[in-house]
Amino acid sequence: MTLTTLKCLDISFISWYNINMSMIKLYVKTHNKTGLKYLGKTVREDHDTYVGSGQRWINHLKKHGKDISTEIVFQSTDPKEIKKKGIELSEKWDIVKSNEWANLKPEEGDGGFGWMDEDYRKKNAKRASDIRVEQMKRDDSNPFSGKKMGMNYALYPEFQLEMSKKGTEALKTWAIENPEKELERRRKIGEATKNRVRKPWTKEQREARKTPLADLKPSTRMKKDPEFKKDYTDLQNAYYNQNEPERIRLYKKLKASHNNW
Repeated sequence: MTLTTLKCLDISFISWYNINMSMIKLYVKTHNKTGLKYLGKTVREDHDTYVGSGQRWINHLKKHGKDISTEIVFQSTDPKEIKKKGIELSEKWDIVKSNEWANLKPEEGDGGFGWMDEDYRKKNAKRASDIRVEQMKRDDSNPFSGKKMGMNYALYPEFQLEMSKKGTEALKTWAIENPEKELERRRKIGEATKNRVRKPWTKEQREARKTPLADLKPSTRMKKDPEFKKDYTDLQNAYYNQNEPERIRLYKKLKASHNNW
């Protein structure tokens, strides 16, 4: 083995040693405006400028800003010691259940959720949901829609239609990606409705459900409106016969009487 090879091996070993023996820090981030805290770990030297991680903590910073302070509560080069101390502090401060902390899991220095069993996952999801509901009630708003929670959707027909379309598109995508679950969903709906007695619609209800002629598509309106069909056909003939004055007149007439033209 040559001297150059030995030197390279020494350098590689030193680099490996420095990486694996780097100082690991457990920190507590505190939001200076809201008081919310977050327990985490990092190997960064710039732990003061590092804002931390965690979904609820990051969402909190997005809303309230990054005015935070940092306190190093423990540090070591041994990952086992970090894990032991992280679990100890998590239990001591009850960071998962306490609303004073943004942590959704105990700090074990691993950064993942693979350790959780099914029961803990359900409880954790329930807590995250409760936190979101409390936030929405406190702010009296729905962050997903940007509207007030107590809003009357009848007063926002365009918004209601937009949300309805998004829901329909999401359901179609889900059905394509989960064909077996979609069949099971339809089977359950069929079982729930097979014995249901439906009352026939009244004449008033049928009239209320009718779409105005002006809102129908041209192809549909032509079947129900003879005058519109005649004007539409005359417009086509004027177009093919290059009768521009007649074409302009009919176009203006149809545009004035048909919203979707």
